[in-house]
Amino acid sequence: MIALRSLALAVVLVPTLARGDDTAMALMQIQMGCPAISADGKHVAIFSLSPGTDKDAKTSLVVFDGTTPGPRISIVPPIKDAARAKAAADKIGKLLADGKYQRMSRVSRVSGKAVRHDSATAPAPSMSEQLASEDVVIDVGVADRKVELAPTRAGKKLAAIHLALPAKDGPCKSLVGYSIANTAAGFDAKTGLFAFSVLIEQDGGSICFSHDYVVTVK
Repeated sequence: MIALRSLALAVVLVPTLARGDDTAMALMQIQMGCPAISADGKHVAIFSLSPGTDKDAKTSLVVFDGTTPGPRISIVPPIKDAARAKAAADKIGKLLADGKYQRMSRVSRVSGKAVRHDSATAPAPSMSEQLASEDVVIDVGVADRKVELAPTRAGKKLAAIHLALPAKDGPCKSLVGYSIANTAAGFDAKTGLFAFSVLIEQDGGSICFSHDYVVTVK
């Protein structure tokens, strides 16, 4: 299920025109290279399912200054407007190249479970996962629109992190479940920055939005 969800995320993130489409391939490469951290170790780029400010966009790139999100670069799908998609891909490519961004350490999924609200009598959606990267293990829980992270390093408990999801899930028409794609998360051992997105699933099983975060594990 998790592998299928990661594949579905990749398909949703970059709608393609056809094989060999240069813009679609560039966007796919950007997605696969994120989350990425800049050479100065102060900025993290996340490829997101939040569309940003462009009504025609489906995805965006957001750059965090430390743990603070900055403006988003909205990405219109190539199939919608090839010229605008190329302009966004070029802008993002230059930003990442100028900042000498590199893919953060990958995150593995140790275990997890999720509760889906897929009927009127079903409980409210929630999820819990244990993620690992480098020498850090992070227990993540999402329930009641709250995100709780309990990290440990080499068996030693680190400071817990508490986050609140915004009241609205972008364009989603419903909330059926939460998930975190470990393939779209990243960790930097030097700074302790952990980047991840809480994905929102709506009726029908599609992933319709993401809430993006960078936190400091210490």
